[in-house]
Amino acid sequence: MSLNPEPRLPAFGPALVIRLTDLFREVLRAINSVLSRTDTPLTVAAVTVGASPFSYVAPADGFVSIVGGVGVSVAYIRQGVSTSLGGVPLVPVKRGDTVRITYTTAPTVTFI
Repeated sequence: MSLNPEPRLPAFGPALVIRLTDLFREVLRAINSVLSRTDTPLTVAAVTVGASPFSYVAPADGFVSIVGGVGVSVAYIRQGVSTSLGGVPLVPVKRGDTVRITYTTAPTVTFI
C-alpha cells in the first residue's frame, strides 16, 4: 500500500474535512499493515547461567529477561562501555552487546 502522491489540501470547507479524513485513513492502513506482519517469529531461548559474575553476549537484537535470584545486579556493556542497571528485569540489547549479571543466588535468564 502506498500513500496518495498528491498531498495538496483544499484551503477550507467540507472538501478539507473529507481530504483530511482520507489521509488519516491511509496513514492508519499503512500502520496496520506494518503491525500485522508476522514474517518475523518470536524466538525465546533459555540461557544457562554460569558462575557469578555471569556475562551473556546477545546473538541478535532482542531482550534479555532476568527473573528471580537473590542479590542480583545487572550491568549493560556496549563497545567496552559499561553501565550499571541495578536489578532491572528486562534489558533491550543489540547483537554483540553484553549483559553482566552478578548474583548470590542465580536468576532465570531468557533471551527473547
